[in-house]
Amino acid sequence: MLACKSFKAQLDRVKVQGDITNFLSEHSLEIDEIKISQLVRNGKILTFIIYKVK
Repeated sequence: MLACKSFKAQLDRVKVQGDITNFLSEHSLEIDEIKISQLVRNGKILTFIIYKVK
């Protein structure tokens, strides 16, 4: 059960990173570095996105 949830979270993370990359490239911002971290609190997944623009 835990492995399935972890796998789904990883898939979501890839999608989220793709969405952010698309958004930033649409606004002609180049990303130097992007980090996505997730944690689960009270059964909800919180996603933190930290990116550095060139």
